[in-house]
Amino acid sequence: MTAPNLSFEFFPPKTEAQQRQLWRTYGTLETLNPSFVSVTWGALGAESQPSLDLVGALTRETSIPVVAHLACSGMTEADAHRALDQLGAMGVKRILALRGDADSADAAGKPRQLRHATDLMELIARRGDFKMSVAAYPEVHPESDSVEDDIEWLARKAELGATDAVTQFFFDTDGFLRWRDAVTRRGVDLKIVPGILPIGDIEKVCRFASSCGANVPDAMIKRFHEVENHADRTRLAIDVAAEMCTRLHAEGIEQFHIYTLNRSGLTFALANALGVTREVNPAAAPIAA
Repeated sequence: MTAPNLSFEFFPPKTEAQQRQLWRTYGTLETLNPSFVSVTWGALGAESQPSLDLVGALTRETSIPVVAHLACSGMTEADAHRALDQLGAMGVKRILALRGDADSADAAGKPRQLRHATDLMELIARRGDFKMSVAAYPEVHPESDSVEDDIEWLARKAELGATDAVTQFFFDTDGFLRWRDAVTRRGVDLKIVPGILPIGDIEKVCRFASSCGANVPDAMIKRFHEVENHADRTRLAIDVAAEMCTRLHAEGIEQFHIYTLNRSGLTFALANALGVTREVNPAAAPIAA
């Protein structure tokens, strides 16, 4: 079996030290020839400039396609057009269209704000100058009434022109496959790209999961708590992520999106475990950024 395609997510650094860390990480991971890299967007648009700065730097300094997250919560249509114009001028071809953190109600007298990712997608579709990716939730979005309701939202995103869906991180492989099969039965025409988060710090991952509605199985938490040595925990983190990806690859998944947390160690080791190295890379990327 050929090695899977990989892509990597980065977030904008806030300090000079974090900036140096980011570029060291990027320099290491770009040798793996990822299909694309993505850059996250600030909550409620308040921190959008660091995202724009990083996207601009990556598009100028590297040849790897850059996918820009764009979270529309708190944005008016004019705000969204302005951000899209800036991203387009940088050479970005694909947007990961998101709602982002929920905003409060529109203020009186202010222009109507975009409330859902589908609102942003409708705007992008009217423009016609970007390809679109979207987010998906194998364990159901925290605000959805049911799995079926969640899948209907995903179907609507496909109708609006999305070609692929990058999932929230998860650790229940069987649960993901059941969800993937339900999406397929509904006839949703999207490439599903699992989001993978290697567990560098089990306590931190549990906090992440709690904030976004993901589940960390008790048995997995127990496995990490039983390992006290840092090197052994690192090895366990790589093994757990590699086991998930290997199983999913055997079930037809061709691409994985790795949440790097701006660090290269676990991501690089995971890639090597999956057969992706500096010498051996995927022949083609199924998502054209």
